[in-house]
Amino acid sequence: TPEEASKASEQYTISSYLSATDPLSKLRHAKVYLRVGNYDVALNNVNEALAIDKEFAPAYRQKADVFNLNRMRDSTVYYYQLYLKRNNNLSARRMYAQALYLAKDYDEAIAEANNIINLQKAAGKPVFANLYGIIAYSYADKNDTARATNETGLTYFELYENEFVKK
Repeated sequence: TPEEASKASEQYTISSYLSATDPLSKLRHAKVYLRVGNYDVALNNVNEALAIDKEFAPAYRQKADVFNLNRMRDSTVYYYQLYLKRNNNLSARRMYAQALYLAKDYDEAIAEANNIINLQKAAGKPVFANLYGIIAYSYADKNDTARATNETGLTYFELYENEFVKK
């Protein structure tokens, strides 16, 4: 609620004064603004966190989230790349694959999603089912009329439907 957001904002402001060299309070303050849709102030707080520590990986991920919600696709991809250089994890890579798709970089989205699927399978872990959707929709949006391309896309649509939609 707006009242709760105001209280949280107040506490993070106090926290940032008490611990001026810690970027986390700035980042959490940005999250409050992000949740209420004030992207400009959220971005300003993320930038303040990065001014404190330019290598603070979570700030790059949150900056990507701000740009994603603001539908600034190229910036989203760029900041996910910066985040992944500092903290390469599967959850962020999945969001990066999605960002590539939304930025209409279909070949890269397909490659990244397939890489993640292969890593998950090699580790014996369940596959993030939405990766099949990223691949399927990337194939569809490429508008490639080659039969092999369409068959591959349909295979991923079937996997996506069975692993994600039906569940």
